Amino acid sequence: MNSLLKLVMPTNTDATKDRLCSALAINCCQFGCYIQAKPRCDCCHSNDDWMGKLTTLAPDLKLRNVVMPATHDSASSTISKWTLFSAVGLCQNTSIYEQLKRGARYLDIRIGGTPTSASVDDVFICHGILKGGNFGNVMEEVSEFLTENPGEFVVMEVVYVNIHEMPPEQRLRVFQLMESTFGDRM
Repeated sequence: MNSLLKLVMPTNTDATKDRLCSALAINCCQFGCYIQAKPRCDCCHSNDDWMGKLTTLAPDLKLRNVVMPATHDSASSTISKWTLFSAVGLCQNTSIYEQLKRGARYLDIRIGGTPTSASVDDVFICHGILKGGNFGNVMEEVSEFLTENPGEFVVMEVVYVNIHEMPPEQRLRVFQLMESTFGDRM
């Protein structure tokens, strides 16, 4: 098996910053197997304003007739690549902002909380048992994209993952954060 598969463990953390992660099963555990570079998308140009262009190209087009590109576990790129089982939980290798620039308009955001806190600062991205980055940072990325592209809109499905306890006060703070981040754009 060693001749077929090689586990690459870079010693420089900067070198691993934007590398892809794929699953490699060894002794019933998942570890990251890193590919040296992100695949490039040379086949297309920026898709950051495709919805705005639709209103000009097809003014009578109904939303129900639009196929909206989506990403699964959209913010999973915030999960550390060095976390045990992260290889199966990292569904995306680009930030929310980059996914939106590439054309995604439906985001699947999974969140968890800290049972001893009511603060929205303790709400994090998760994929199952894996914890990722701060939920507020994800909201900022979406807000930045919408500010730069006023002709676009984004559908966000924010799902509370119940294996990470989140008190009712913290859930309320999540809605308040979304309202304060997006304001009249909601």
